[in-house]
Amino acid sequence: PKIKAVIFDWAGVFCSPGELFSHPKLIELTGLLVEELGHATQTLQQHYYRGHISSHDFWQGVIRQFNLPLTATELSAAYLASYHLYPKMLVFAEKIRRKLKTALLSNLTSEMMDDIIRKHFVDHLFDHVLFSNEIGLMKPEQEAYALALKRLGTTPTETIFIDDSRRNVEAAKALGMPSILFSSPEQCVRDLTALVDFEV
Repeated sequence: PKIKAVIFDWAGVFCSPGELFSHPKLIELTGLLVEELGHATQTLQQHYYRGHISSHDFWQGVIRQFNLPLTATELSAAYLASYHLYPKMLVFAEKIRRKLKTALLSNLTSEMMDDIIRKHFVDHLFDHVLFSNEIGLMKPEQEAYALALKRLGTTPTETIFIDDSRRNVEAAKALGMPSILFSSPEQCVRDLTALVDFEV
């Protein structure tokens, strides 16, 4: 079938992944590595990424769990400063949108969503924007992909999926979506060009 749309991930595709626990004092104060902090707060993060709790409630939960002498504002500021944009990918997305429908499907917190909308106007860059904290669904759950396809009005075989997570890509492939595992902007452009009938 002719390709009619592209679904993009955000973090890891349009920027380096943001790190929730990037405050420089966290490792010293807790005695835990970033990965261990993530594991210890897994349930709390699930509620946050699905939009069940607010940014303030999430950070207050972290502060209470580890008895931290830090504020929610300090922890949040470090998190929002922890990613670096890939400008080439934003230009690429604009070019793709001239030819195909586009959607952004991202597992993202409410504060990071607000940050990238305010700084990078991503809500104007895609035809549809779906963030886990708003839709209550997270990749690789099939319902998340199904909702994006419904918004686009396309079938899986008509829709390319791009993500830097192998697990998310495999889930999309299982639904019949041609998929690209992102490693760099150059590789992404090359692989997508091979799947569509026009030069990017």
